[in-house]
Amino acid sequence: MEKIFLSKDAFNLVIASLLDLEERKTEYLDSFFPLLTKERESMDDMITNYIQRMDDTLARISVVGSPRFNKFPFVVVGSNITVQDMESQSMSDFRLITPSEPTVKGGDISIFSPIGKALLLKENNLVVKYEAPGGVFCYKILSVLLSSL
Repeated sequence: MEKIFLSKDAFNLVIASLLDLEERKTEYLDSFFPLLTKERESMDDMITNYIQRMDDTLARISVVGSPRFNKFPFVVVGSNITVQDMESQSMSDFRLITPSEPTVKGGDISIFSPIGKALLLKENNLVVKYEAPGGVFCYKILSVLLSSL
């Protein structure tokens, strides 16, 4: 497997978001999906799969001195994602967050939102189609960056 080169700040962001999700998984599930339903089971599986994939990915990461190494090969918690709407061709920027994010800004999307669930762990250049209350949407992932901006 190919190495992933990250700056120290980008690597720290990956670690912090992974630890938060591991430590608060049950809290998130209890808060947002208090009943034992298929949806809760699905979210539990999603988080478990995410943690496993990230644990496997950590072995591929090399920390480098340059702050310009902040590209990631797939969408992770804390990442800034640029997508292109396949219908309108317009571009949008999102930041994927957990419910405990202390600073929520415009463009932030939760991992529990329809778009957040659809984008999580998807790779660059992949076209993602998902259904939300507003309809069916189709986006192409153009870039995934890790930065605190």
